[in-house]
Amino acid sequence: MAPKPVAHSGIWTPQLSQTFYTHANQLSKKLKSQQSPRQPQNYRQSCSYSGKDERYILSYEEELHLADHFAFLAHVAESVACVSAVTIEENRELPSLTVRLASNETPRDHVVEGLSRILDVLREHAIEGRHRHTYKSRLFDAVINLSKDRIYGRLRSSQWKRPQHVKATGNTGPLYLRIESKLQQAKGKFGKAMRHAGLYAALTKLCVALKAVDLGAESEQPHLLQLAIQESYSISKYGTFKSLEAHLRALGASQDVSQSREVLEIDKLGKYFELCDDLIRLSRQPETRPLCQNISLEICTSFPEIKRSGSPSPCHVHGEVQLVLFYEKNPRQTLPRAIGSSKSACFLCDLFIKKHGKFGLSHSHMKLYTMWTIPEIPWMNTEQRQRFQRLIHAMDTEIVLLLKEKSYHPNHAMESRAHMRLIDQVPDIASSNASPAVSVIIRNSNLLVMVENASATMLEPVPVQNPAISSSVYYSEDLPIKEDIGPSTRLLTLLIGKVDYIFDCEDVESGQLQISSHIEGAGRKDVFRVNARDPDLDSILSLRDGADDHMLTFCVHDNDRHELEVVFRWTGSI
Repeated sequence: MAPKPVAHSGIWTPQLSQTFYTHANQLSKKLKSQQSPRQPQNYRQSCSYSGKDERYILSYEEELHLADHFAFLAHVAESVACVSAVTIEENRELPSLTVRLASNETPRDHVVEGLSRILDVLREHAIEGRHRHTYKSRLFDAVINLSKDRIYGRLRSSQWKRPQHVKATGNTGPLYLRIESKLQQAKGKFGKAMRHAGLYAALTKLCVALKAVDLGAESEQPHLLQLAIQESYSISKYGTFKSLEAHLRALGASQDVSQSREVLEIDKLGKYFELCDDLIRLSRQPETRPLCQNISLEICTSFPEIKRSGSPSPCHVHGEVQLVLFYEKNPRQTLPRAIGSSKSACFLCDLFIKKHGKFGLSHSHMKLYTMWTIPEIPWMNTEQRQRFQRLIHAMDTEIVLLLKEKSYHPNHAMESRAHMRLIDQVPDIASSNASPAVSVIIRNSNLLVMVENASATMLEPVPVQNPAISSSVYYSEDLPIKEDIGPSTRLLTLLIGKVDYIFDCEDVESGQLQISSHIEGAGRKDVFRVNARDPDLDSILSLRDGADDHMLTFCVHDNDRHELEVVFRWTGSI
């Protein structure tokens, strides 16, 4: 398709276009291979949005994470045409949610139909309000059906058809073989740490599941793909970590290992299962359930290639730019606050969104692609055109400053990341408002050890010897919970408010864990109460209930909110 000619009017005057693209291409020529003008940025670690905005039900982080989920799903093929961006529009009056999708090329019918089926499941679950496991199974089926070609590409399995633009390199070998090779190379202190944490055995088990997909019959593929995704998820969420990348980093792995393509692919594979958890929770929890009863999908039509004065090649309109322009034309009282993306934002998109000032992002890989543009828009009024011209001038000013730099940043980062549910807390940004995680470690005795993860500390990983054992995740709407504990039980996670409670039951031969709401427990003298926010509990705390050698009762709360009564009964020999 021939580039569309552009008249010399509107945002891009001939001089502005010539100046901007000349400077952008000069900067591109100064950059060596694997260099970028700035270092990659993870904006989730330095979120500028804080506090509760009463206009919205979703928090900023929930909105951003949800947008990232749908953009991830929309990227159904290993093609630049499928690179996608998403916003989540919230309407409290109806109430409703709109998922607005923009891709480099207008999404094809099968993508729209697949995403619509996923929204249908969420809508039906929100309306019925029951049978969570049934709906989660249906949702997982819909996700796998939409994403199977992309998953085969991530696995580099025998079912994958290599696109012409993907060169035959070491990265095109099956993922399970590359993981096995990495495991053989894991020696010394790091290799011992992996084995002690049970991670080595768990990764070996994952390779078995990935190999089964590669060699499995076509009729078995849906089931085998689900098993492979679930095993990947188990690796990503192993112990108390939220990603394999973070786990390896904590074990002392170098950046070359923790951020290798193999590690990041495992986290991305796990994301297909994680997003099912998140979406089912969204459609079930009381605050957001009404929104999901009226959830819908809207598609932006992409722009054709555009020839710009000063640019030697035709330019493209990225999904992030399409969405910004949509809201310029269609303002909202509750404007989306975040743009999710299937790939991290490029340098020019990052700079554009920063100068525009109304949206946030998860991440920017900061690589410079000069074939980038903002289209001419006939509906813009004078104020909008002048504002966008000032925006482009401001971008150009930063590019000119970067041209004066003598050195630039090495950048080997992959262009897409598996964004985890919670913003990582690091010491320099942690505060009393951080979300703590409480680890409850239950042993084969009437002794219970609690380790509280205060806002400025990191929870120590719990060594796990058997990667085959199971774990469960519960939310506030699942209360009361009664869970039988046996040799096959490893972890039980309860997400209440802004606190994660992780119950480690691996060493328990036989018992039962009961958790229930306990509002009347505030102020009781006969039950030990633990505040998850108490900074003095950043240590090991042992609890023993002398009244009964086979039962222990205590309460946990978040500054007197969301109080829970926890009862554990040992039913086997102790």
